[in-house]
Formats: sequence, structure tokens, C-alpha cells
Amino acid sequence: MACVDWYRRALRLDEGESYTLEYSMINAAFAKPAGTQSVITMVQNERLPIIEVDDYPAEATVRPAHPGMLPPGNALVTLAVERFDDLDVTFLTPPTLRHGDLYMGNMAATVRGPAGELVELVETGLS
Repeated sequence: MACVDWYRRALRLDEGESYTLEYSMINAAFAKPAGTQSVITMVQNERLPIIEVDDYPAEATVRPAHPGMLPPGNALVTLAVERFDDLDVTFLTPPTLRHGDLYMGNMAATVRGPAGELVELVETGLS
């Protein structure tokens, strides 16, 4: 899956397990019969699951979005990363020092993910 590959390459996350299951929400959205199976793949940091990537059926199309606006669906996520230097990303704006409970004086920057979503990255410096 291209989305999983992007998170692996760009953010240095790991591809976790894939599961095949009857996903009632996807089946209902695409008028699939009961029992239709879908695959979900976990993207993780070592053993810690971070993102669930759902594989949609062939009938799925790109959802329309207004130019310059966030895409429909999951449009923004904030993730902790150890170091910006370890990543293969292009920042929308340069990393900036942020304060407040979420940032705790760390640098933060935003990139655009594979589905057009914004991915805010907070550099934690943890090892």
C-alpha cells in the first residue's frame, strides 16, 4: 500500500501486522454484502501501534476537496518523532519552537501526508 510505504519511508515507522476482517463500516459505505473482507494494516513504532491504514475496495474514488483546504476525512494528526534530521520529508513551514502542554518547549513542523492530510510532527529528542 502506498500510504503504508510513505509512513515507513518518510517517518521511519514500521509496517506492522495486516488483518483481514469483515469491516462493517466499509461494507456499508460501498454497499458490499455481509461477509465481505477488507485488509487493515498497522503502522507502528517498534511495538507501539500509531496508525491504522484501511484498504478500500476498487470502487473507492478520491474524495473531492476544495483547493488549499483540508481533505475530507482524517485531515490532521499530530505525531511525536525523535529527530527531524532522521526523516525524509518536506516541511510546509520550517520547524518552530512551540510552548504549551502538548509541545513542552519542543520544535514542531507540519508535512503533507500521502492522502493530503496534514501531519504535525513534534520533535521529542527521546531515544
